Amino acid sequence: MLSNYVIEGKKAELDEFEAMLRRLEAMKEEDFPIKDVSWGSTWLGFIINELGQDWNGYNCKGTWYDLERRGDDALAITFESAWEAPEGMLALIAEKWSSFKYYFYREEPGSEVYETNDVEGKYFPCRYYLRGLVPNDSDEAMDGFLQFDEYLNTEEDALAYMCNKLNHPVKSIDDIKAWNEELVNLAEENDDYCNCYIYVNEIDVLFELDFDGVEPIF
Repeated sequence: MLSNYVIEGKKAELDEFEAMLRRLEAMKEEDFPIKDVSWGSTWLGFIINELGQDWNGYNCKGTWYDLERRGDDALAITFESAWEAPEGMLALIAEKWSSFKYYFYREEPGSEVYETNDVEGKYFPCRYYLRGLVPNDSDEAMDGFLQFDEYLNTEEDALAYMCNKLNHPVKSIDDIKAWNEELVNLAEENDDYCNCYIYVNEIDVLFELDFDGVEPIF
């Protein structure tokens, strides 16, 4: 699962967390506190080890990257983990640094998971993910086909993309799905179109954020 997080919190706590991650990612293999690690210095298990827990009890098959400080009160980071978000590790982080508030967008295409808890779209405003390969005669097309992969904020944005970029008039998300059915039928009749498809993934908004007196949301 690919999980993009923005963590808000007190500056001192974010400073400490960031310093820990920077130190870990700078490690040489000979200095790894756990040996025979194939994931490299940004293995999730190193975070769990730093927080005083046995990594064997957690989902830590994965790494982190794209660590980016956003001012004094926010830090962005991407986790890539096997099949699901590393929520056990995140719970340990929340226990260590109690001011942290989590916003995320995460996806696992194999399980058709596309979800966020960023209701207001503060960091992750996208609500639709479109991808496909369709017949197209624009300058960007190759051999009469255009491949695309787009995150869009609203249904109106998704429909406008279909109309303007793909030159296919639609009035609803159902119209886009109907076009996919047309492409499937076309592929059955003509091998030239056998690789054509269009997927519409609506990003689920899981719940509203409420940070007053509640457990952190992962």
